[in-house]
Amino acid sequence: MVLRLGKNNLAGQFPSLPSHLQELHLSHNDLIGTIPSSLANITTLRMLIFAFNNIEGNLPNDLAKLHKLQFLYGAANKLTGAFPHAILNMSALNGLGGEVPSDLGNHLPDLQLLQLAINFFHGHIPYSLINASKPYEIDISSNNFTGVVHSAIGKLTKLSYLNLEFNQFHARNKQEWEFMSSLANCTELQIFSMKGNRLQGNIPSSLGNLSDQLQHLFLGTNKLSGGFPSGIENLRGLFSLGLEENQFTGVFPEWLGTLHNLQGIELANNSFTGVIPSSLTNLSQLTELLL
Repeated sequence: MVLRLGKNNLAGQFPSLPSHLQELHLSHNDLIGTIPSSLANITTLRMLIFAFNNIEGNLPNDLAKLHKLQFLYGAANKLTGAFPHAILNMSALNGLGGEVPSDLGNHLPDLQLLQLAINFFHGHIPYSLINASKPYEIDISSNNFTGVVHSAIGKLTKLSYLNLEFNQFHARNKQEWEFMSSLANCTELQIFSMKGNRLQGNIPSSLGNLSDQLQHLFLGTNKLSGGFPSGIENLRGLFSLGLEENQFTGVFPEWLGTLHNLQGIELANNSFTGVIPSSLTNLSQLTELLL
């Protein structure tokens, strides 16, 4: 049995549910309260989605009884607390929403999708995540994660979507920027965002070694400085580029107009000088230019 109740303006507590349910979709409603432990009695459940509600508290340990659960998505709620380690016994799980435990990758080697966006979680990205070799999407945006992005992140070679924006990750020196060189191993990466963090200084030239499939790059709202990042010239497939609200100086490079796929460029609130390159007239697909 599949129950799809998303986008229905449902309110109140988590509803009572039939015992033989296989999929439950409750996203984009106005549900409140906590996730009931009784949910663990629905042992046939394979998919549980309750994103974009107002669910509070922690995930109950009893959910570890859901041995058939493959997809758990609870982003954009008010979940707090530590991730219950009992859930790491769910070896079938390939999609996950909740706070990241340090040994996540050791217990879920088949993890493909990690969605923790828009919650109140904190801590570091666990090093053990590299033991889960199959993730193609990681979105932990809009939380309070801290520390540096580990250079081993490049071992997640299947990544096509990496969204770390609006956290408190920092990079202030060569060692802390090593993750950028490592990401060159993610040859399928199409979307990368670290907007709204605490990145500082010059962007390393290794930015230009990112995947030739990269389409969207967002590094705005940091404390980045120096001239226009030269590595971007190598990212020929870019559709969107965001460098706004930083401390960049110097002139706009003429080569910017050779990135013919660009549709959106956001460079506002920096300290660029000089003239707008005439080469930008070659960007026939450009629909948004914010300077």
